[in-house]
Amino acid sequence: MAELEQLRNQINQVDERLVALLKQRFEIVEAVARTKQASGAPVFDPTRERAVLKRVVDLVANEDYQPAVAQVFTTIMDQAKQLERKKLC
Repeated sequence: MAELEQLRNQINQVDERLVALLKQRFEIVEAVARTKQASGAPVFDPTRERAVLKRVVDLVANEDYQPAVAQVFTTIMDQAKQLERKKLC
């Protein structure tokens, strides 16, 4: 049971880092929204989104993890687009 608790603690630590990184990413997204608004660029850029997904999936050496990473980043980008739209209103 001690091993399970240690592993769960490790997951908790990773989760804390993930949350901090997501906060940082969303702060950058807000800056992107302001820049797009100033230049008249659209919120959704399918070429950029495909490139981001390809890049992050390519970073994953274990092919078993690639679909999960793609799904997570798709969700992150969907949330980023919602945040951008909210900031542009």
